[in-house]
Amino acid sequence: MKKIKRLLAALLLAALMLTLTACGSKLEGTWALDVEAMKEAYGSSDLISAADMGVDVTMEFTDDHKVTIKMILFGESEEMQGAWKTKDDQLIMTVDGDAQTLTWKVKDKKLTLTGEDGETMILKRK
Repeated sequence: MKKIKRLLAALLLAALMLTLTACGSKLEGTWALDVEAMKEAYGSSDLISAADMGVDVTMEFTDDHKVTIKMILFGESEEMQGAWKTKDDQLIMTVDGDAQTLTWKVKDKKLTLTGEDGETMILKRK
């Protein structure tokens, strides 16, 4: 009987850990450019200065693996549609036939995307 209780306790603990891990790293949802987090993490740069002048980016990742990217660049808005998938820490987004692979991480309701060129963007969950 003790062995069964230990096994059940171990299985419940494993299930709880999996649930908590999935909740903390979920990509689905709407994310907006987090200028303050970028300033804090990376200091001043052209991207941050541009964001201060009215550049905004919003990304929505849906459960059916579609992505909508909305950008406002100096008062003009643009919206792009595409698809996404993940493999480990890699996010592959395909927009207008162009596939881009980014490294992604979610921590403390912040999404960090890093391109192959090392450029990084931090977004916050809306």
